[in-house]
Amino acid sequence: MEKVQYKNVMFTVWDVGGQEKLRPLWRHYFNNTDGLIFVVDSLDRDRVDRAKEEFTSIINDPFMRNSAILIFANKQDMKNCLSAAEIAERMGLAELRGRRWHVQSAVATQGLGLYEGLDWLSDTLKQMQARGVATSVGTSGERGTNFR
Repeated sequence: MEKVQYKNVMFTVWDVGGQEKLRPLWRHYFNNTDGLIFVVDSLDRDRVDRAKEEFTSIINDPFMRNSAILIFANKQDMKNCLSAAEIAERMGLAELRGRRWHVQSAVATQGLGLYEGLDWLSDTLKQMQARGVATSVGTSGERGTNFR
């Protein structure tokens, strides 16, 4: 767990990626989660369907229903990668109703697209708070925005 402040929003960051045997434990991190960052390897076309399955199971969890969704379409510098629009289509984002989502092209090794994605997430969480959508943004104490 790590705390990160970006644009006056305090994020509590949990990296829950990794080994498949740990994935059933992810749901223990979902309570009080305002934003989900999901990174997709845009070059690995064969695993996008598996990523969609994992993504769908996460966003359908009752604790994740109000979470803003940011997907980083990583490795956009690689030849033959899926575009951000193709990632959005393959992940079924257009089918999500009443959800706030964004796909950001990224090249993580160069830092490209990362700030743009975080800008979107920060702005979206502030808008959600202003509209009265239940989030942890702006609460007192150690609670901040849980950012997965």
